[in-house]
Amino acid sequence: MRRRASGLWAHLVLWPALLVSTTLVLPASHSAALRGASGPTKAPRTPDGRDEGWSWTENLWAQLVGTPNGPSVLRLEDYQNCVAEVQDQLHQLRLKSRPFTLDQAQNAASLYGAGRMEYQREHASLNIRKLCGVISFDEDMSSGTALVNVGAKTDFKSLTRFLLKRGFIPPVVPEVDTVTVGGAISGLVMESSSFRYGFLHNAVKSMDVLLPNGTVVPCSRQRNMELFRAIPHSYGTLGYVLSATLTAVAAQQELQVTVLEFPSIEQAVEKISDMSRSRSVDFVDGIIYSQDRALAIFASMQPPEALEALDTVVMPDDGRFIDVLGQKLRESEEAGRRKIAFKMSTFDYLYRWDCDIFWSTRRVDALGQPEVRRILGRGFLRSKILWAVGSRVRDAKEWVSQAMWQLLGDRGAAFGFRPPTERIIQDLGVRFDQVPSFAKGLEAHGELPFWMCPVRVVPGEQPLFPLPDVPHIMDVACFGAVPCGDEELYHNKGIDRLLEEFDGQKAFYSDVTFSREYLYKKYNGAEYDQLKAKLDPDGVLPHLYDKVLAVPAPSTRG
Repeated sequence: MRRRASGLWAHLVLWPALLVSTTLVLPASHSAALRGASGPTKAPRTPDGRDEGWSWTENLWAQLVGTPNGPSVLRLEDYQNCVAEVQDQLHQLRLKSRPFTLDQAQNAASLYGAGRMEYQREHASLNIRKLCGVISFDEDMSSGTALVNVGAKTDFKSLTRFLLKRGFIPPVVPEVDTVTVGGAISGLVMESSSFRYGFLHNAVKSMDVLLPNGTVVPCSRQRNMELFRAIPHSYGTLGYVLSATLTAVAAQQELQVTVLEFPSIEQAVEKISDMSRSRSVDFVDGIIYSQDRALAIFASMQPPEALEALDTVVMPDDGRFIDVLGQKLRESEEAGRRKIAFKMSTFDYLYRWDCDIFWSTRRVDALGQPEVRRILGRGFLRSKILWAVGSRVRDAKEWVSQAMWQLLGDRGAAFGFRPPTERIIQDLGVRFDQVPSFAKGLEAHGELPFWMCPVRVVPGEQPLFPLPDVPHIMDVACFGAVPCGDEELYHNKGIDRLLEEFDGQKAFYSDVTFSREYLYKKYNGAEYDQLKAKLDPDGVLPHLYDKVLAVPAPSTRG
């Protein structure tokens, strides 16, 4: 595992930013706590995860960084008017620009890949941000499920809050709050409930899709099935989701989290495999720290009276979730146990990784301190804000690092400057039996720890993302930054080569460095081209490979 100091840049740039921000937006009592007064107690929580009296901070921070939160309700009449506006906008774009893409100005954290970011900058874009909110909600008392129809630009945190108040949650809840419903369907989204439900699009009942010619087509597994199956993993290159109807599942307001530590990846994966076949748990994931240390993590929603004896973990107050796990495991080891259990609100669990974009804040020690976290609260500690602020800080830090290492060379380390780094953000799918050897190979290019998330394979639902004929695959996710290699995207290219060796799968939200020939063979390029010719014969929208490839190259396909 690579270890690095937080670096001089964090103290020069981030500390002043934090101090200024807390002075500007926090009540005097909380600012006083930061200056040394007695720390605040844990604020009471409403069932949907909002701090009482603090929900305004989320909207304030979102406005400051240009990523405002959307409304929770969208009337059907308003939805229809918005769709008509989008159709008019599309017709204008067809006359001015070809191809064009979808406006992601207020959702920048969904654009990690260099190829997608470059494409976004160079092409005109369609703005559908008004398509945000719940259009309808219908509860089925007999089955204990519900159907919720939402606009495509509805973010999952708003949707989760809406549903949780009514005793439901989406079957798959992305772990960061920047993901929208339409983006989750057009791309790929998995989380710790995916062992049961698969990807988010596997829980979609129907959707309205805007075709490149301006036509709005409703589709489902029974109606316009070819279009319905084509949208997942098409990344807005065949049409745009305008709204979707999802199945919502019954939920409790609290749950128990159980963590088991194992001396090998093999044992952790075996336990995850066993629990992925169980009906006794609602969520399953894991963490790889090294070849000889891994965790299997399970969570089960239960009524409050069944959880009274357990300690409570509150996010983001109590620390980074990964640090909370580490502290509790150390305490259990001292007591001779390798198992821990505690309770959380269901909302806090679903967004446990959102508060730090998994563990991306770990190089800033202050952001791991409970006292600081209670002051900043969920209004600041959320991916929508952290990504917007952190990306700017990272750009500044990398510019300084590049300059200092060119000037000082290795001597720069003595002054607190780290060498320039390459960002790694990858979700990589392999079979369960491949995980230990794949993780070992991944260490050469990625930064430990790695996240594990089992995903149920639903056959035939995503032809543009073919999956092996197995019950589950394991998503092995890698987040971090490593010293730059000998060429641009050196480590991301190494990861893609490793994935090829294992014949694995990856989502295209991040850096994609495969050859076009490999993409064509691996991701059913022949069917994609047929769909493209049928749905977008005029080339109004980009070709998938042109949009996602980090290093575009001329195609040699026939």
